[in-house]
Amino acid sequence: MPAQSNDTMLKKKAPHPPAVLGVCVTPEAVEAVLLRVGPAPSGPAGSAPTVDALEHFVRTRGRAGSLTRKGALTGALPGLSGSLEHDFTLHVGDGGNGTGTGSTFLSSEFGLSSRKDDAPAGTGPTPPFTPQLLEILEACAALGYDDPQIAFCITRPDATYEPIDLTTAFGAARNVRAPGGPIDPADLSGKQRRALITHLTTALPGQVDEKRVGFLPLTPARTGSRLLAVVPHPRDTVTTTLEALRARGKQALPDARLLETEVSLYAALIHDRVPADARTRSAVVRVSSRDTLILFFEGRTLHHLERMRAITSFEAPDTICSRVMLQQDEHKIGELEQLYVAGEGRADELLAHFRAFYPEAAVYPLQHLLSGYQCELRVEREDPHRRG
Repeated sequence: MPAQSNDTMLKKKAPHPPAVLGVCVTPEAVEAVLLRVGPAPSGPAGSAPTVDALEHFVRTRGRAGSLTRKGALTGALPGLSGSLEHDFTLHVGDGGNGTGTGSTFLSSEFGLSSRKDDAPAGTGPTPPFTPQLLEILEACAALGYDDPQIAFCITRPDATYEPIDLTTAFGAARNVRAPGGPIDPADLSGKQRRALITHLTTALPGQVDEKRVGFLPLTPARTGSRLLAVVPHPRDTVTTTLEALRARGKQALPDARLLETEVSLYAALIHDRVPADARTRSAVVRVSSRDTLILFFEGRTLHHLERMRAITSFEAPDTICSRVMLQQDEHKIGELEQLYVAGEGRADELLAHFRAFYPEAAVYPLQHLLSGYQCELRVEREDPHRRG
């Protein structure tokens, strides 16, 4: 029997069990987890459905090797909403109001503002990943899931994170007052949002599509309230990939529902995990072959964000732990009560070292944040299409 082409596989619309494909895109690879959504277990009305992670796919892009962050991707399911038939829906989670002491956001030697190393306006930060996505969808169809809903997660340089001091941003606008305390992004008025967009277009020229900007609350600084702008590049890799598929015809366009970013995804997981009135100090540490990302939280609210380009998964675990503690001390975070860790390659070894460095804290693998979603991470089967 002749093999079916990628386009033929995408045109099939046979009934199948509900499924979601979480796809994380980095400059080096496209990594995905196929999730089967089952009925909610017996319990109170409105209970979350059960979620089984069926298969893990890795497709390399620019260089050999593969990534192993299966647990981080399954979090793309919570908050699945909207339609991508005409445009993207950027879901950044509630975030909630934050309180606490001031912090010097993004002030370390590494910094996080993408102005210096993002691509110039009008170009895509990273190229489309059309061949990799088609292969993954074909593999899903071979497993009996030919049309999963897709949730994408992008990282730098396809997304920018820009802290905004509201006193500065609103002070430059007419008839817009800065709030006296923390502000929930959901409560922004039309004038306030327009003032923030104006501020961003000045700070990030050529990088802002005002329809695709999200905001996360930050704990206040000495100057007042702050927000973190989550800004997908206008020509991010998901946009260019879906445009390439749309050019093949309407039948070739997958059921894409959600565009997330790495930071907003972690923030949403912490928001759902921590009680509304808690002041728990927690951190998420993600270590990859490119960099290390650290997010410090006070309660549900992001307190400080740090990207350390010089610290990667090739460093000794002791070195990684020491640098996280240095950031904690430098920014006066206080004692951590909970720590969630994700690492490539030596994940178990890294977890053991963090537990030794933080004996008073509860240290978990990152996928522990998924436990409230009835998500079962099954034993991973070898991907026959894996490249390396």
